[in-house]
Amino acid sequence: MDLRDTNLLRVIEKYYEKCNYMGIPTIRWSEGQILYSVTYTYLVLTGRREGYIVDAGAGAGFSTIWMVYAVVDAGTRHSILAIDYYKRNLDMFKELVEKLGLKVNVETRVGDACQILGEYPEEVDVLFIDVEKDRYIECVEAVKDRIKPGGIIMAHNMLFPYTRSAEKYLNYMSRILGWKTTVIPSEMGIGLTVKSGGTVCLRI
Repeated sequence: MDLRDTNLLRVIEKYYEKCNYMGIPTIRWSEGQILYSVTYTYLVLTGRREGYIVDAGAGAGFSTIWMVYAVVDAGTRHSILAIDYYKRNLDMFKELVEKLGLKVNVETRVGDACQILGEYPEEVDVLFIDVEKDRYIECVEAVKDRIKPGGIIMAHNMLFPYTRSAEKYLNYMSRILGWKTTVIPSEMGIGLTVKSGGTVCLRI
């Protein structure tokens, strides 16, 4: 994804504005770039050519599209799963993918993200969580055994709006699971965790 491509950026910016106009929650633009950078770096450094990336609580997929482009630019065959409660949101996202002509395997699931994660049969390379803040730990519990060693979990709203749920989540990831965890100081704060046991070269 060439961030100097004004035509591409214009399409994504219009989509961002459309989501906001329709009242569909989105991450901030700068946070989308963080998702892109972390996902792209992970794919390049691990050299993993295929696998699964999941956006739990995708809304209309503004967060997902950045990870889709990370897959495109890394040249891998990873599949992307976007999960949201509302079919309308996911239909909008699929239309965006088609409009951009992206040749990536994108799947959508309508329903409760934690439940779907618990039923998801695949091992996950990268997971982004943006559901109800008091359910972050529940989502991780549902899928933690299927996060690949060295895999990445990112979580939204670690700094703003402040909640005790975010504090509990960070404690759970770093102290109870013992996985390397930090917070990227974006506008809302993105938790970044690397699952222990892998040989990935990421250092946080």
